[in-house]
Amino acid sequence: MSGLFRTPRYCEVCGSIHNREPGYWFNAVILNYIVSGISSLGLFFGVLMWLDWPPLVIITICGVVAVTVSILANPLCRTLWLASDLAASRPTDDDFVQTYSGDDRRLRRMAADAREQMLANWDLDA
Repeated sequence: MSGLFRTPRYCEVCGSIHNREPGYWFNAVILNYIVSGISSLGLFFGVLMWLDWPPLVIITICGVVAVTVSILANPLCRTLWLASDLAASRPTDDDFVQTYSGDDRRLRRMAADAREQMLANWDLDA
């Protein structure tokens, strides 16, 4: 459960840094807010409005759905924001850290290959 609330500092495979600057995840929070609001309002207008339930029950159910969807959609919204940021601006070597150190050359080579592949995908000049 800690994976829903804690983001690693960098990707363990390619070394891409996740927390680039203070306030980096603000737009992911806005995206998460939109997703939870749409799900709650969709439930309200789509199903619960036509049922003959008291308004307090309907509002409580919509609130519980909004909080639950917000918690569960957090990793997805962060991933979408990071992917859109990487798609908008070409990553540089400063966007990566050396993830593997020590004597394990195979793991260091895998990380270097993944980093080169990611940089090659954004090479618009080639």
